[in-house]
Amino acid sequence: MIIGLNLVFILTNAQDKTKVFQLITNEVCLANWKGVHEIIANNRDSLKGTEYYPRILNIEADCMFNLGRLEKAIEISEEILKTEKLHIQKVKSERQINQSDLYSQICNQGKSWVQLYFYECKNTSKYRACFRLAEIEYKNKNYLNSISYLNQTDTKYKFQRRINSHGNWEEKTKALLYSKNYEALQDYERSVEPMFRFLLEEKLPNDTLASSRINYLYREYLGEEKLLQLKKKIIESLEIENKLVSDYEKSHDYSCGEIEIYKTTSVKESGRVLYTKIEGKRFEILRYNDVAEYERHLDLSRRKKNKWRPKSNKELLRIAKKELLRINIYKN
Repeated sequence: MIIGLNLVFILTNAQDKTKVFQLITNEVCLANWKGVHEIIANNRDSLKGTEYYPRILNIEADCMFNLGRLEKAIEISEEILKTEKLHIQKVKSERQINQSDLYSQICNQGKSWVQLYFYECKNTSKYRACFRLAEIEYKNKNYLNSISYLNQTDTKYKFQRRINSHGNWEEKTKALLYSKNYEALQDYERSVEPMFRFLLEEKLPNDTLASSRINYLYREYLGEEKLLQLKKKIIESLEIENKLVSDYEKSHDYSCGEIEIYKTTSVKESGRVLYTKIEGKRFEILRYNDVAEYERHLDLSRRKKNKWRPKSNKELLRIAKKELLRINIYKN
């Protein structure tokens, strides 16, 4: 409680609101949910007028969720979803974001993930609120309601990734919650489906969320034999598809409401893509750019007076198979 009193004393005497946000960030990083709640509660009036308030509401809702106060977490999350006009600072470029005092302070302290609360798209604030409601409904064993909220995060409140953010953890955790809901409803086939799209990406030893989940569901409910059949079918379903070669200008649009960054580069699209099928759906494994490979070897070919030849379909299929065997589900 002494920590809480010290925080209140600092905030009531702080003139710069940036210090308030920094203190909130510090306590979130320490998982001091009570401390975060105290800071917000004692400074609510001054925080309401700031562009960060919708993010701060999300932090407060997370605190309530982690403290087991689910009714309050629901109340705050619903307030975020009902808010038509969110007061959000408009940031026009990555440079402006990086020059922000708050952003710099947080990143310098090695807490860059927390700044997602402060610098994220408006719709993502609502995504977080909606996803939290889905988590609460799952916790309360209202599985169909949970799925309904998850469906809204796919349509009405889509997650919009910030520039420079890496990975697809948000999508993976959402797929996992879908899977758990269907498992609780004893629909085991549908419980496996959400995890398939991430299965082929998992090759690192510490990246096993999808493969572990699929292994568990097959061994627990669907049978070891079906799991073996699935692994065999992924390899046997490899196929190759030719693409027309074309030159075009590709615009990288990073805009998501407040952030508008455009970068145009010249792209030469390639010839062949390799896919595999999992439960009737196609997933890309390998893309081979014949044009790029030709240009890369052109000077070398001239010097050596050898005529460059593209990789054969048979060789590409062999490479794709090797890539598949690197995914974690084949290591268990």
